[in-house]
Parts: sequence; structure tokens; C-alpha cells
Amino acid sequence: ARIRAAVRRPLTGFKVAAYYGCLSQRPPKVTGARRPEHPTDLDRLVEAAGATPVRWSHKTECCGGSLTVARADIVRGLVREIVAAARRGGAEAIVTDCAMCQANLESRQADLARAGEGFATMPVYFATEILAAVLSAEGGARWAKGHLVDARLLGEKLAAAGRGASAAARAGAAQGEAAGGSAAQGTDPAGASAAAGQPAGREPAERPREVAGS
Repeated sequence: ARIRAAVRRPLTGFKVAAYYGCLSQRPPKVTGARRPEHPTDLDRLVEAAGATPVRWSHKTECCGGSLTVARADIVRGLVREIVAAARRGGAEAIVTDCAMCQANLESRQADLARAGEGFATMPVYFATEILAAVLSAEGGARWAKGHLVDARLLGEKLAAAGRGASAAARAGAAQGEAAGGSAAQGTDPAGASAAAGQPAGREPAERPREVAGS
């Protein structure tokens, strides 16, 4: 609730796949995960940022980070499946709270893209990137430079959120001015009559006519 209240640029309409991987949830006796097979903490954080967490099948599947050097061929296949599952769920990006998962998902996506098989990459953001983006009044584009795949989407979403907030503020100000103008133009019969020295709701008394020659 505190995060939601502090958001300055909500990522409204941004569909995100919350990816937990395996290390942050298993074994639950070590990690303390309450629902290791269907965690929701990261989903709630995404919602607090104004984005929409999608329902998808691979949120706790292993990305193969521990094999990324020894068996890169296997890991590329795992990453391909994870990205495809996120896309099937309607996601535009992946958000994770595991640094190894983020590095592995991005580096192996870059490999797949270089292979020239028509693979379309998907940006992978760390959870704190999303928080820093929505809690600040500006910025976001600079983070894209540190990614291994095209991650400019977050900056575009933030820019759209900023434009939407500015438009809403202008519309609200215009409505306020219009309401103030209408109130100023309105009449107050009781006030006007009192100013003229007449009881409210009565016509002014007719002045007596002067008699000719008097």
C-alpha cells in the first residue's frame, strides 16, 4: 500500500510477466517461501507499480543459470521456452527479482537473436528498476543502456505515463477555471436586493411621479 501511494508515474496498461525462477523460492525451508510453486509477491509489486501481471505457465521454471557456461546450448533452449511462454501470456516484458536470472535471460536472448533465426527478444527488468522508475518524477531511458537486449520499452511507457499525467492535470485545471467562471457569472438575488436596499424577491418600489406645476 505504501508503494502504491508513492507512485508518481504508474505503468498503466504495461503487461508484465513476473518471473521468480527457482533459486528465490526453493527449497522453501531455506528461502522461507510460503508458496514456492505459485508465488505472488512479485506480482503484487508489479500491480503496485500500476502495471498488469499476466497469468503464465513458466513463472517458477528454471532458466538454467547454473549451466549457462558449461551447457549454453541447453540454456538457450530453456530461455527460448520462457520468453515464448511470457509472450503467449500476453506479456510485453519480464520482471524478476533474481540477478542471475536477469543476466541469463538477457545474455542467452542476445545469443538467440544473433543466431539469425528470427528470434524476437523481450526486455527483462530487475524489480528495483521498475520501482525506481515509477517512484521518480523523471528518468528511465538511461537504464536501457545497461541491458544486453533492447530495453527501451520501459522508458517509452514512462514517457506515455508522463504525458497522460500532464494531460489529466491540464484537463483538471481547465475544468476548475470553467467552474470558477460560472460561479462568478451567477447572480445572487438576495445579495443583489440587499445591496439595493430592497427585500429579496420584491420589485423595487415605483418612485412617485412629480405633479406638473408643483
